[in-house]
Amino acid sequence: KGRGGLTRGDLMLLEMLSQTNWERPLYMSMTVGEDNYLSSLSDFFVQEGLAYRITPFNWTKLGYSEGREHVADTEHFYHNVKNRFKFGGLKENPNYYVDETIQRMIYTHRRLMASLATQLMLEEKNDKALEILNLAEEELPSSIVPHGMLVGGFDMAKCYMQLGVKDKAKEILSQMADEQLEYVKWYCSLDKRRFENSVQ
Repeated sequence: KGRGGLTRGDLMLLEMLSQTNWERPLYMSMTVGEDNYLSSLSDFFVQEGLAYRITPFNWTKLGYSEGREHVADTEHFYHNVKNRFKFGGLKENPNYYVDETIQRMIYTHRRLMASLATQLMLEEKNDKALEILNLAEEELPSSIVPHGMLVGGFDMAKCYMQLGVKDKAKEILSQMADEQLEYVKWYCSLDKRRFENSVQ
């Protein structure tokens, strides 16, 4: 639906779906874009961590997607993050320099953990939500990769605020505000030609 044609990858995916009897789970990595799967398939996803499980159920039509970024199996999701994720020891070395590629990986995990905390709070599992938020703060320190608006920082601050941990929420929001202020100062330091080029 909504596409002019199908790629070989699309045909392979459709073949897998047509041949499965739902006896074994099928997964799609959450880090691949919609170009790598049929976009309408996302209505059938259940998030369990860094992967979506493909199900035979259209969760949007069933009404489960309302108010949620993704439908999630929070029990599996929580278990995977708490017991199966392996972190690279950043908390022991909070002043490490990491390049842009590693930063993006860290942002992916922080955004994922913020999403899990949000989902847990929707299910009124506030203790588990706080546990996940604190784990993210501990294992993915902001001294290495600062909190950002679009990479989980705002969601984490919002969750902390709703859980009553206002000092932590203010700390994250303050870091994000400081980062944005640095951008404003940098843009304002440019001459007219460079400023115009930077905003195109």
